[in-house]
Amino acid sequence: TQSRPVFGALSPQSLSDSQAVLTDLEAQVRRTPRDAAAWHRRGMVAWVLAEHGRRDRSTDRRELLRMQDVADSSLRIAVQLAPDSAHYQLAMGRFYGEVPGRSTRLTADTYLA
Repeated sequence: TQSRPVFGALSPQSLSDSQAVLTDLEAQVRRTPRDAAAWHRRGMVAWVLAEHGRRDRSTDRRELLRMQDVADSSLRIAVQLAPDSAHYQLAMGRFYGEVPGRSTRLTADTYLA
């Protein structure tokens, strides 16, 4: 069965804003690597960008895969840092249900060592 898209189309301004937010979140998780909320936000923004890339045929496939990997690893780390967060668990489960072929095995230890 085919699932409904999780996110709507991004305008050029929204795409630019999302990329800027992702850059800020990447800096934030480097500064405070145990901030589960920042990891979660990073994953959600990357997921939005990945979904945009899947719909936009001009998006470089490597960039699409990179955004999916960023979303995957970020959502996993958020869950590892806050295992009692049902919100983070649901987001990660939804990501795996919506994005085929997710098998990255990154862990918080990769980033927090």
